[in-house]
Amino acid sequence: MSRPVILLGYGFAGEAILPVLTAAGLKVSVTSRKPEQLSLQNTPFFAFDFHKPETWENLPAGSDLIWTFPADRPTHLIQFLDWCHSQDLTCRVVLGTTSAFLSDAGPVDENSPLKPEDPRVVCERLLMDSGAIWLLCSGLWGGARHPADWLRRGLIQNGNKLLNLIHREDVAAVVLHVLQSGIRRDLYCLSDGNSYLWKELLIRFRESGFPVPETLPDGPDSGKWILNNRIRQMMGAGFSFRTL
Repeated sequence: MSRPVILLGYGFAGEAILPVLTAAGLKVSVTSRKPEQLSLQNTPFFAFDFHKPETWENLPAGSDLIWTFPADRPTHLIQFLDWCHSQDLTCRVVLGTTSAFLSDAGPVDENSPLKPEDPRVVCERLLMDSGAIWLLCSGLWGGARHPADWLRRGLIQNGNKLLNLIHREDVAAVVLHVLQSGIRRDLYCLSDGNSYLWKELLIRFRESGFPVPETLPDGPDSGKWILNNRIRQMMGAGFSFRTL
């Protein structure tokens, strides 16, 4: 029988992961620093704040954890992992970001160097060493979040910058696969395999009727291309990543 699963943090990614896991028959609960703001039916939820050890006791013993928020205090994390061991709690998945890679240009894969002293990278590597699969995610999109909105809000100021994406429902599918397969202590890059150029996306979105700017500044060519060969191999030929 599968162990219960706890989603540590219920944000943009967690909203997609929860229904996928429950549909697969897993017993799932979620945590929040402000559980009073959650509105969930048929899903247990409770207060948990990584920075407040008094809330750790709310985590049901004998469960698998999915870590969905940034952790950036290595010493604190070591204490938390020691406590988890005493409670038979195991982190199975940690969601990271491809900004963890040292390189800001060119093709990047699982063998590319990571930022060695970045606190978040140190913490997520600790979680991987403790048994988790480390998923380094490209830009998350899906639901109400779309790259066209980033243009509309003026967040993009270089048309020559590359964008890598992963749909949050694909993240959820990968998380389920990890839990069902039992793999441990590894890292995977998550992207749809494409590297989009912002100035080309601008034209495409404008032609599709999105309310985006007419032009973008021409900055220097920049950005990396996140390769997804390894995660595609793990998910199998029958799985297709969503693309823009």
